[in-house]
Amino acid sequence: MMSVTAVIPHWNRRELLQSMLASMRDQTRPFDEVIVADNGSTDGSAEFAEQQGACVLRLGSNLGFAAAGESRNRRRAIGMGPRSLNNDVTLDAGWLAATHWGR
Repeated sequence: MMSVTAVIPHWNRRELLQSMLASMRDQTRPFDEVIVADNGSTDGSAEFAEQQGACVLRLGSNLGFAAAGESRNRRRAIGMGPRSLNNDVTLDAGWLAATHWGR
């Protein structure tokens, strides 16, 4: 089975991140690693993500989606094969298992 890393670009809107991480925890096939690329959130999002077990890349300021993309490229370069997910989605519990990555 392939190892699956999720990268979530994020800036503030902690409530979105809470919902996203909850739906990720409910997956029937869990993610192997969750990375939150935090663009300098000021609402406690980064700390919350760490408390939930996510690895947090603190980008320091709002560098935008492109900076999170660079984080994905660094992970890809060392063979991690990350998948980018927006912070404003809620995944069905069987979503990852139904994708080719989850098999």
